[in-house]
Amino acid sequence: AGCGTGKNTGFLATLTRELLAFDFSPEMLAVAEAKVRAPHVRYTVHDVREAWPVAAATVDFITFNLVLEHIEDLDAVFGHAAVAVRDGGVVFVSELHPFRQYRGSQARYRGDSGEEIRVQAFLHHASDYIRCAEGHGLRLDRLSEWWHADDDRAWPRLLTMQFIKST
Repeated sequence: AGCGTGKNTGFLATLTRELLAFDFSPEMLAVAEAKVRAPHVRYTVHDVREAWPVAAATVDFITFNLVLEHIEDLDAVFGHAAVAVRDGGVVFVSELHPFRQYRGSQARYRGDSGEEIRVQAFLHHASDYIRCAEGHGLRLDRLSEWWHADDDRAWPRLLTMQFIKST
């Protein structure tokens, strides 16, 4: 969900019989599709904040990677994920660790003329993700923090959470 340029699409395609990769940006989706072309991978322009283009309780695994920091209202997104995932299915979230945001880190890229462009981001604490997910029947199964090898371990880079749909 929110696949962007498809950084993880190739890996996920090796694990699945069917994969839906969606993003609100047609330009990002075009980059993703150019990277991974496989008959079992389908690309769709779609906003994660809107009702998802899948039947209820039909998805085994949903993953968000560096997406939710750009969404102000987590409730709608977790609500759509909870509708889509089957009972016992997994919703996996990997986001920039809130500690990084406390220190001013934010997604950014270089524009065509070399200027730095910051992508709008919203601060969500770990408890925000957990409370919101649990409010939609997604039970926290695992929480981990990740550092890059060259970090001094003072500030984790990523926060990952695995939720299980339970009715």
